[in-house]
Amino acid sequence: RYVSPSHERELGLDPSQLLGGELTELVHPQDQPLVRTALSDAAATPRVEYRMRNGQGTWVWVESALRIAETSEPAVVLSSRVVEERRRLEQELLSRATHDPLTGLANRALMMQWLEELLVEGRRTGIGLLFCDLDGFKAVNDRLGHETGDDLLLQVAERLRRSVGTDGHLARFGGDEFVVLQPDVADLAGVQALGR
Repeated sequence: RYVSPSHERELGLDPSQLLGGELTELVHPQDQPLVRTALSDAAATPRVEYRMRNGQGTWVWVESALRIAETSEPAVVLSSRVVEERRRLEQELLSRATHDPLTGLANRALMMQWLEELLVEGRRTGIGLLFCDLDGFKAVNDRLGHETGDDLLLQVAERLRRSVGTDGHLARFGGDEFVVLQPDVADLAGVQALGR
């Protein structure tokens, strides 16, 4: 019924072309059920975040505050803003909190979370843990410098990544320590085979 001129400024969408249309036509298919539910019960859903197609045809994150309009016919007022930058920063912070900045591998916190989830599941198969550290790594840093040490850690991380593949989880615990978590292990021989 009404579209603010800010749609053109924020999303590159011509407000006059949006009048009379369905909001959900612009919403990412995966987010459409969420938006439909919010619109059908705006009193219970004061805010909703979803992806919306902008004027350039790309998806951007939008946050809408919903309010039931005081009109004779049922209507909902959406006050929306683009939150793309905030979402990017949140993802970056989450990545920093759960991943090693040098190797990009999971860190100790994320590995412990994975392990805890597996233990809570009450699995019938075994869980394998393999701890790896680099002998003499301190000497590499002391003699050749931290940059060389970082290069060595990156090479080790890549080799471990290839060895583990999709059969397990790999994390850098810190320093020169790496951990492999295998969710489905029949016996100790399976873990030992990976260690070789």
